Parts: sequence; C-alpha cells; structure tokens
Amino acid sequence: MNVLDRINFLKNEINRHNYLYYVEENPSLSDFEYDEMFRELQKLEGENPLLITPDSPSQRLGSVGTKFDQHKHKYRLYSLDNSNNYDELIKWYERVTKEVGKVPNLFVNLRLMDLLLL
Repeated sequence: MNVLDRINFLKNEINRHNYLYYVEENPSLSDFEYDEMFRELQKLEGENPLLITPDSPSQRLGSVGTKFDQHKHKYRLYSLDNSNNYDELIKWYERVTKEVGKVPNLFVNLRLMDLLLL
C-alpha cells in the first residue's frame, strides 16, 4: 500500500470510528487503538504535507456539545494527556512536575502501569 492509499485508509477508518463512537454510541475499538491510528495519520501527513486535505480528521477541531454546561477546572487535568509507553510516561511526568513546580500527587492504575512497563 502506498502512502496516499494508507492515508486515505486511515482517514476513512478514523471517520468511521468517530461515527460509531459519537453518533451510534457504540465504540468498536479501544481508545489506545484509535490513538494509534490517529498518530499514524499525523505522522504520515507530517512526512507528506502535500497529502494533507481539509477533510482529514487531523485537521478537524472538536466541538463542544450542547447537552452539558461548560465547567472551568481550577487546575489543568494532566490525566487527559496520552502516554502509551514507558518513555512517553516519563516525559509526561517530567513535564507535569516542571509545570506544577513540585512533585505532584498521583493516582496510578497499576494494571495500566503493568502494560506500559512491558
């Protein structure tokens, strides 16, 4: 499969999974799997900027739903950052510690940690 075909495949798959998740409320893959596809698309588009199209999921901004009131958190929710391997986790921890200015209190899901440390 050439780069253009792979990009088009990823765009179609991501759009399909977005529909299943947001419209059908029936996700068909894990957040990790979705993030992996999205990162691959971003990587391929970054390496081939002439292949980026306005309809690419990487070029779309999320929208705010109308069902919920907006809430501003007192502190940033660092848990929403993606870390999918040990090196990313260490970089995340160092960034958070630097931004907070001290060693933060953390809650760790040990099962997730087991997967990250493999």
